[in-house]
Amino acid sequence: MLRVDGKPLPVVGRARVYVCGITPYDTTHLGHAATFVWADVAARVLRHLGVEVEVCRNVTDVDDVLDAAAARTGARADSFAAVQQFRFDRDMVSLGVRPPTH
Repeated sequence: MLRVDGKPLPVVGRARVYVCGITPYDTTHLGHAATFVWADVAARVLRHLGVEVEVCRNVTDVDDVLDAAAARTGARADSFAAVQQFRFDRDMVSLGVRPPTH
């Protein structure tokens, strides 16, 4: 049985972690970073304890705020979102955040 500070850790099988992803309407900010760094730290701790961890993260690429941001630049929403998603992924790599399983 896994233990933390001598107390049993109630994990059965695989740990599945869902992290609500970004709406890619602007560059990554500290709030985004904090969410994903903390989720990554939690997953790493579980892995260190021997737990198999599966992390899932979404991207909300259909949203009024995204449409408005794209319109301000004259870009199509899907193209604009793809660029912002690329920048977000690059920022997460720079922070050492592991990519999600799914």
